[in-house]
Amino acid sequence: MTLVEIIVVIFIISLFASIAFLNLPKIQGSFALSSAVYELAQNIRTAENNALTGVGKTSYVVSFDLSNPKQYSINGNSINIDKTNAGILIKEFDDETGKINNPVSITFTPPNPITTITGTSGSEVDIVLSLDSDPTQTKTVFVNTSGLIGVR
Repeated sequence: MTLVEIIVVIFIISLFASIAFLNLPKIQGSFALSSAVYELAQNIRTAENNALTGVGKTSYVVSFDLSNPKQYSINGNSINIDKTNAGILIKEFDDETGKINNPVSITFTPPNPITTITGTSGSEVDIVLSLDSDPTQTKTVFVNTSGLIGVR
């Protein structure tokens, strides 16, 4: 190898490293948003599974209110959406027709469970989370009345 080849390789490696370093906050925000969305979906699934077992309660309610977009509640217990302080919040709620009213709650009633969504006349609700610093970066958790819970 010649000295010129070594210098070119070092230049290319430093160029990639600087690009990665400059995009680091955006990448961290994206990972934090993905983590928050999957945790929200898992918490909704846990409420649904608790209703499947039918132990202890007559219903399990997951509530969302845009007046406090950084948290939601399950049976009255508040849960912070943004555990990493990356500026994650609930941006909006959607259904088949577009944006829907606030607040929204999802109720799972045992034993089968029956899924009821209040705040929409449709059969599905999309809970859209975004980064406060970049509102164009969004992820969505959807729940429908047949009990399907997923992430888009």
